[in-house]
Order: sequence, then C-alpha cells, then structure tokens
Amino acid sequence: MTTERAHQSDNRTRVLRTIWQENEISRAALSRSLRLAPSTVSGIVQELLDDGLIVVSHVARSRGGRPPVVLRFAEDGFAFLGVDLGASHVRVGLLDCRGNLLHSVGMPWPVENDPSGTLDLVDRLVASTLETREAQARHVVGLGLSVPSPLDPRTPGLLSPRILPCWEGIPVLSRVRALTGLPTWIDNDANVGALAELWWGAGRGVQDIAYIKVATGVGSGLVIGGHVFRGSAGVAGEIGHTAIDPRGPLCRCGLHGCLEAMIGSASLRRLVEERLADGASSMLSQVDPGPEQIATAARASDAVALDVLSHAGRYLGIAVANLVNLLNPARVVVGGSLPVLAGDELLDPMRATLAQRTLGRSFEATEVVVSALGEDAVVLGAATQVLEAALENPSLFADRLGSRPAHNPNVAALRSGA
Repeated sequence: MTTERAHQSDNRTRVLRTIWQENEISRAALSRSLRLAPSTVSGIVQELLDDGLIVVSHVARSRGGRPPVVLRFAEDGFAFLGVDLGASHVRVGLLDCRGNLLHSVGMPWPVENDPSGTLDLVDRLVASTLETREAQARHVVGLGLSVPSPLDPRTPGLLSPRILPCWEGIPVLSRVRALTGLPTWIDNDANVGALAELWWGAGRGVQDIAYIKVATGVGSGLVIGGHVFRGSAGVAGEIGHTAIDPRGPLCRCGLHGCLEAMIGSASLRRLVEERLADGASSMLSQVDPGPEQIATAARASDAVALDVLSHAGRYLGIAVANLVNLLNPARVVVGGSLPVLAGDELLDPMRATLAQRTLGRSFEATEVVVSALGEDAVVLGAATQVLEAALENPSLFADRLGSRPAHNPNVAALRSGA
C-alpha cells in the first residue's frame, strides 16, 4: 500500500471509529474533532454512506447557515459472535455494536478432555445462533473465540499442551474457522474478559486495568494504555501460575505452590474435604463442593465455607498485591464465577491482604471492584475482539454487507470469509 493510500485508510478508520464512539455527530464536528479538512471528511463520509457503514440520523436545527446533517453508525445492521470455551463449558453469544448480548446459549461440557466433542458442540451452537431472528436481521461480521489457555503468538491457533494436554497439536483456530465459515479471532479467556470490562464494564473510563478471573482456574488480563498486553510469548497476566508458596501443592502446570493450586476450584474442593475429614460440621458434606455450593453455604454462615473463602481471599490478595506493586493499574476488576458468587466473603480478606502487602501509594491509587459483567464477561469479550478489529479495519464491515453465513439461506457467502 502506498503512503498516500495508507494515510487515506487511516483517516477512514479514524472517521468511522469517531462516529461509532460519539453515537451521533455532524461532518463539521468530525472535522474539528479529528483536525481534518472538511473536504477530506466529506469524501470519507460519502464513501461510508455508500458502503452502508453509516446512516443519516437526522437534520439538526440550524444556528445560521445550512442545517447540519447528523450521522450515526449503522449499528442495527451488524452483530458479532463470541464463543467461550471454558474448562468445563461451552457458551456462544451474539453481541450488538453497543455491547448488548442479543442471544446466548451454552451448556456444561468436558472441554479439557474432549476436543472433538467440544468442536462439534461449537459448530452446533454457532449454527443454532445464526438461525435466530436476531442474527438473521444483521450481518454477522465474524467470530471471536476465547480459550482457557495461554496462546503463543508464533502459533496462535494451538493451545498449551502443559495446561490442556488433550488439545496438543489441534489447530483450534483453523478448525473453528473451517467449521463455521466465519472470519475468526482467538485469545485467552482472561484477556477477553479484560477487553470486555474495558469496553463495556467496570474498566470503562480508565486506560490501565487488571482483570482477575477466578473460576476453575485463575488468570488475569492486563490492559496498559487502553490495549490488552500479551507479552512476547503470549503469557503476560498468567497470575494463576505465579508462585505463592514454593513448597505448596503441585499445580497442573507442573510447578508447586501456584496461585491456581491454592485457590482454583479443585483446590477449594480439596480444602473442604480436608475440613470435613477433620470432623468439621458443614452443609457442604451433603453436596459436591464447587464454587456455587461454597458460596451458597457461606451466605448461610457455614463455618467451613467461610473459612475456605477466607483462605482463598488471603492468597488471592498476596498475588494481586504483587501485581499492583509491579504494574500499579488504576483499577483491578475481579471476575469469574467464584467472586461473582461469593462477593465480600472472598473479597474482604483479599482487600485486607492487599492493603498489608502493597506500597502505600500503589494501594491508594488502585481501585478494586467486582466485575460489572459477571459471568458474561468472557463471551462478551470474545465477541468484542471482532468489533475491535472491524473498527480498526472498516473493510471487515464492508466485506460482510450482502453476505450471510452458510448456515442461513438468507445470508449466503460468509463461509468464504478469511
């Protein structure tokens, strides 16, 4: 691409993104905001109108001279698919241009141990989602995939065999792309959770956040300067595999005393079983003590559940204190199933430990909040990957106009997408 064409493409991206951000804006306001010549803005606006990416909202009242034409993004015309592959579930969601979940479907599934069945289920759930009224009314731009594994940028379609040994060598990105026929993006679950909170949730308004996901495993997504930071090998934010106690229990990654080995779902279940074996009385003796059951028991003032959550909160606080001292984010957003279910029973001991172990100014400058998106964060973030990519490259929107996924007879040609 020549320098002039690259400059024109950059301006087109800036104009489209500004129209999306502002909801409604005139050509004159665009010119002032972006410091572009009115003729340049008018030319780009006409292209975007011709391409169907923006529409005229209304003509505003004149304050002297020609009444300004107010433009808006053609948000009713597009949607974005998100697929959340958890360790033990699959979920598919359809996102609109403003972060609203139009449709969602999912089910428990042994993802860790059943790659073939998982991919078949993804295909079925995506197909059923594309047949919904909400999807048929829009152009589906692409699919964002979230996976419970770090991703090496040199082999982005492959999951970590150390974390998910049954998935070793399976090119999950190309498999999902081939199954669904959709342009597909992929990232780690904590990274997309951070992206969702930045765009739609508790991270809005700040540029530096850490999203901590506590569920079956433990991970974090880091946003620095408004962008997800992945590191040179794609493992930035793997807080679940930082050492809390080098003499602690063996983690599934092969190391000892990782945070995940101390507070992941399997670890908490083991702690409950140890307390019960020691003779403690608890309502958890009657159930399989997963996060939901532990949180429910804690709300009923069950001593074993409260003790286990206090234990988890303290170790989580140690790990987050290290993160805060290193990165000094403006906001720490705590999400995943356990914090959402347990609330302050987990977060109060975490905050107390955090206050004890951080430098005073680091702690004072960092706000700790619970996820605003709850268990929707990952599927929303998975789909937001696609929206983010399309706003940076408007041709992705234009490519979908007049196209529909092959699952849907009214929207042919999406399977030819890159």
